[in-house]
Amino acid sequence: MKKNAALLFLLLPCFLAAQTVMENRFGITANLNTVGVIASNGLGNLSFDNGQLADGGGARDRSFNLGLNLSWLAAPSWGFRLKITTTRWNYFDYRDLLDQQPNNAPYDRIDDIHVTSTDYSFAPGIFYQLRVNKIAFFGGLDAEFTLHNKEIYSDYVTQDDPNPVNAYKIHNIIAVPGGYSFGIGAFTGANWYFTPHMAAGLELSTAFLYTSIGNHTYYYTTPISGTYYQASTSWYAESINSFQLGQLKGSLNISYYF
Repeated sequence: MKKNAALLFLLLPCFLAAQTVMENRFGITANLNTVGVIASNGLGNLSFDNGQLADGGGARDRSFNLGLNLSWLAAPSWGFRLKITTTRWNYFDYRDLLDQQPNNAPYDRIDDIHVTSTDYSFAPGIFYQLRVNKIAFFGGLDAEFTLHNKEIYSDYVTQDDPNPVNAYKIHNIIAVPGGYSFGIGAFTGANWYFTPHMAAGLELSTAFLYTSIGNHTYYYTTPISGTYYQASTSWYAESINSFQLGQLKGSLNISYYF
């Protein structure tokens, strides 16, 4: 009886340690992610690579990507997760030709530009982790699907001229249809457990994706004042349908495990 009690006493810490490792099977992670370049880049004669939406302007990128991970540990070393993110694209540009190109603009012309769109992404995956004291290194694969909503380019153009016939204010809109992307992604990173239930971490990820976006890009001009321009609508067919290696993205994470 004493031998059994002694054996139980020796094994109890191991049992409790195992329970401690596995008791926190579920995790919820909030993440702030880099955004990269919009998937419709180049459509509608809009390029977001050079930092300008109009010649002589200086685009300001106020886009952001927020996400949520749900994870479940099947064993101490591996588990499953679902990553859900949303990207809100916001680009602004303001150009005053009289100030920025005085030799080319005899009278003041102002372009006030705003570009918006929204993406939604879902990525179920599997991950492996190696825990070393308070640090957990992890890596894995996921299946990614992204829904790209319509991109809207809005430009309020104001042209001053002493001759009222040549002065006007118009609203130009370029509407680029949405689309989707899907493929296989890979990720790696590390978490630091500053409490038994909470961790902060970093993650890097990329994906090989097929992207289909665009179809008929529409151009609208609406006069606000003046008679120089008339209302008009036009369109032409253009799209992106290709496989491509996605951009390398970074993520800052804060997690709670229970």
